[in-house]
Amino acid sequence: MDLETRELQPRTLPLAPEARVLLVAFSDAIEAAQAPDGDLAHITGHASKAAEHAARISGVLALWRDLHAPNVQREYMADAIALAQFYVAEASWLASAATMSAEIDRAEALRRWILESCSEPEVLVRDVVRRGPNPLR
Repeated sequence: MDLETRELQPRTLPLAPEARVLLVAFSDAIEAAQAPDGDLAHITGHASKAAEHAARISGVLALWRDLHAPNVQREYMADAIALAQFYVAEASWLASAATMSAEIDRAEALRRWILESCSEPEVLVRDVVRRGPNPLR
């Protein structure tokens, strides 16, 4: 901290070469998983920040171990990536659960409409499109 202005002047905490290799590989894997058909395509907003989060977490882990650490070592980056992967998986699960809930809600609306509004023994797609619940038209 600058004693005169009390402005924070944080020091730089570089990545060791081995830690950088891990971070780049993790970043590349996350980016590939965000492709339109990828496992993380539905959470690109969260997933695209995963490598940055891993880098920050690795710095915290390094400084927790040694406040005067000269750099972030490979082991801290590996642990940080494991944590970031956990949070990406949780975000994916939560987003998938929300999507499933919306699909279930639409299915329930269709079921109720059929039971309450249809007297015919068969319901065709065109019936749903013409007279069904608005979200399904």
